[in-house]
Amino acid sequence: MGLRGKRILVTGACSLIGEAIVRRLVSEGASVLGLSESKPHLKRLAADLGKGFEPITADIRGPDVILRLAKLGRFDALVCHADLAPETPKQGTHLPDLLQQQLFCAIHTIEGCGPSMRNAGHGHVLIIENLSHLQTAEAIPPAFHIWKGGYHALVKRWTSELDADGVKVTVIGLDEVETVSGNDRTASLSQSVAEAVCQTLDAPAHACVHMESQPRATTLA
Repeated sequence: MGLRGKRILVTGACSLIGEAIVRRLVSEGASVLGLSESKPHLKRLAADLGKGFEPITADIRGPDVILRLAKLGRFDALVCHADLAPETPKQGTHLPDLLQQQLFCAIHTIEGCGPSMRNAGHGHVLIIENLSHLQTAEAIPPAFHIWKGGYHALVKRWTSELDADGVKVTVIGLDEVETVSGNDRTASLSQSVAEAVCQTLDAPAHACVHMESQPRATTLA
């Protein structure tokens, strides 16, 4: 893998998937900064992973987080995993509003770290989404396929300046992963996502990576 020595920021670092991503990136030799509100969990990760991991305790929604991230210097990649989308949307919730909530954390992170990547003319922003719970929610219309176009349109609009300045933007979606209860399945999913993240950052040949029970890559139209 070509991740050794790369400086990578991961938001939502203390979730099951976020931690799996952090551990996999560190194991590949990357220098990882993990952002989360959970200070105790971050301390445990730091003690476990050693010098390859640096904890950042922060609320991605906080008014000062953009300035804090900007002061951290340039990153080779961002893995935006923090998610503010509600687990159970209220009846009548407008789909674009849900999409914007889903991307809010990613955009906040990009506003802090993106300028230095743009100035350098290279880097990789990887956004992980999980809107699978919206597909069966009463607030969402049956024709859920409109999600894909709407989501991609928002990604393209909010990251167009990055793309123009040579920073790659990738989406890893979890919307078609089978729902299987049990810790073993959850761990397996987390490891699959972590693997997909490493593969994408190491060989970013696709504009969109779409996760199913087996990952497959598709182009972001």
